[in-house]
Amino acid sequence: MGAVIEQLTDVAGPAIVAVDFAQFSDDETVAKVLARSMAGHSVYLADPVAAMSVTPAGLGMADLAGGYAAELRRRNIEPVMVVGFCSAAALSLLLVAELRRLGQRPASVLVEPAWLTDEHIAADVREVREGLGATGAAPEISRDAVLGALRADVLAHLRADGLEGEDLELCATVLLDRYRAWFGFMFGTRELPVPVVDFPVTVLAGRHSPASAPPAVAADLCRLVRLPIEVSKVPRSDLTVATLRDLLGEPVSAVDSWP
Repeated sequence: MGAVIEQLTDVAGPAIVAVDFAQFSDDETVAKVLARSMAGHSVYLADPVAAMSVTPAGLGMADLAGGYAAELRRRNIEPVMVVGFCSAAALSLLLVAELRRLGQRPASVLVEPAWLTDEHIAADVREVREGLGATGAAPEISRDAVLGALRADVLAHLRADGLEGEDLELCATVLLDRYRAWFGFMFGTRELPVPVVDFPVTVLAGRHSPASAPPAVAADLCRLVRLPIEVSKVPRSDLTVATLRDLLGEPVSAVDSWP
């Protein structure tokens, strides 16, 4: 089904699962930061965008969360923490809920969570189309309309670069497969009902961040940790790593300042 759990470290220590993805930039991902910085832990990646690239278009996020939980159980991996980044926050909560249903109790942490709306998707569509040099009217925010517009934009962009024939089709396929996976994940997440959260959740956010608690979580179950750094630095900051270590009851002496 595509619910692949990738091991990022060779350490045989307590497991951390990052629900994360490579974006359209070259920025280092949260998962890679954890693999580099969380010494003594086995770090695993659950990448929903990668999963969407090899699964049927109708795959739902709840099914994907169940697939991840089943794969972890099959491999006898019981994570001590599940970290969800940005728009993967809702999926990470579903994964934690599935693991708890199986009798596990991982800590749930969200790093700069985003709760997707049509406005979020429209902003990403606009960014991608601008990168392709598109000038036409914005499409309706639906799967078919967005992917149809992007196909036309990609073909026009590649033809303007002088590609034709098999080269055109090959390059278009590579780009469109990536966009299909990305927006499939975004639409699938937006269509999720509000996750029922009946377990503790910690939200890590930078100063002035719009990040907030899950929409349907009791105040006494959610802890917001406001880090004294800019939003863009949170996914890759030593303070973020230190916060995670603190939540696991591990020493954080390598970090001088502490929120």
